[in-house]
Amino acid sequence: MGEVLRYLIFIILVSIAIILVYLILKKSFAKNRTIYLNNLEDLSTHYYRYLLYFWGVGIFIPFSELYIDLFSVRAKSELTFNLFIGAMCLAIAYLSSHYILIRRNLYKLFLLFFSIYNLVILYKIATNKELDYLTLTEFTLMNMISYYVFYKLKYFYIYMGTCLAVLFTLVLSNTLSSKEFIIYFNSTFIAFTINFVIHHVDLNIKENLFFAYNYFNKGNQFIIGVNRNGLVSFASKNIDAFFELKSDDLIGKKWESEVKGLLGFEINGDNSTRSLKLPDGSLRIIQWQEDTLNDDLVIKIGRDITEIKKSETQITISNNRLNSLISNIGDMVFVLNLDKVFTEYYQSENEEDLVASPSFFLGKKINEIGFPDEAYQIISNAIEETIKNNKKSYVEYSLPTDLGNLWFGVIVSPLCNDAGQLNEVICIARNITPNKNDELELKKTKEVLEQTSRE
Repeated sequence: MGEVLRYLIFIILVSIAIILVYLILKKSFAKNRTIYLNNLEDLSTHYYRYLLYFWGVGIFIPFSELYIDLFSVRAKSELTFNLFIGAMCLAIAYLSSHYILIRRNLYKLFLLFFSIYNLVILYKIATNKELDYLTLTEFTLMNMISYYVFYKLKYFYIYMGTCLAVLFTLVLSNTLSSKEFIIYFNSTFIAFTINFVIHHVDLNIKENLFFAYNYFNKGNQFIIGVNRNGLVSFASKNIDAFFELKSDDLIGKKWESEVKGLLGFEINGDNSTRSLKLPDGSLRIIQWQEDTLNDDLVIKIGRDITEIKKSETQITISNNRLNSLISNIGDMVFVLNLDKVFTEYYQSENEEDLVASPSFFLGKKINEIGFPDEAYQIISNAIEETIKNNKKSYVEYSLPTDLGNLWFGVIVSPLCNDAGQLNEVICIARNITPNKNDELELKKTKEVLEQTSRE
């Protein structure tokens, strides 16, 4: 066979292998892109990782052996053996999608394959009369992927320690030369260093995945992912608790015709919330949001806001009752900070008491709202006294109007913050004009009687 033809076949074999691996990984990723969010807790032995390993090895071993045999690199051809190994790996990968027993044991099967293949390589190292570069390559490759086979660091240490122990045994028994020992040791040492670095990188990645896992699968929200075909490709684990359904049972079903009706949502008028009737008969309010993650995935997020809505309703009722109470007792209630600026203002709706609208006061100082000097001085002194003594005080003042003087009695009380420090005062001003007029009339009458009695 000509050299040009040989290299042409070599390029074709490598190209086919790369294309096959790319297509398998692309299809697998599109189908299983969210798998780790649902399975973080068994990340180290999850079948998906080892499914990809079997596909990759099943393609790599036969194709690499084909071009190795093409160039007659080995002294003795191992094509048949490696074609058989590749076929076995591909068969296991394919059958795992049809038989759950194989799928559940993919990690154990790959561990068995890895161990047997390592024993074969160590046997070659012990029996080869001189350094074989292909054996060195295979040994290095197995060391490089060993961390991802064992994943837990202690098992990785045991594997690396065993490999070094075998190498030391071979060199001490003169089965392996010192030069070959150093070459194989260097391969092991490089793999160990790189994998040790990868381990610490993985720790950071796993922390991020753990955060994502808790965000997606726990708490008072649930998430459903729907792909471009309208099929559910992801369902967070807390759907089990929300709907008393198994989230895994939703995967692969049509969102519009199957899942949506199964969950039992009722769309509210604003379209941003859903009413949800649970199996126990209770009604929950779900805040609903849909986001397009990419061209292939739409994320539907539901958040239980029932308790928030209940709290908002109670706060609204309380505020309405307070405003109604204040508006009907004939009082003006206002809050001033220590700079005597109005921060809150409530006033009776009675037209006789309505001196100005509440918005007129807010943000202004008490000396900026047009109080007569005498009235301002009376109120200001009462505020200063309350701030100084941290005790309530009571004063009366009058305001001139077209209808005559309006008299008000003001109770000034201290208000403290959460730390117990006085930071505001609350003033309750009641219209006491009728009482004051009666009091003045009584005083005049008394004076007239006293004057008459003296005459």
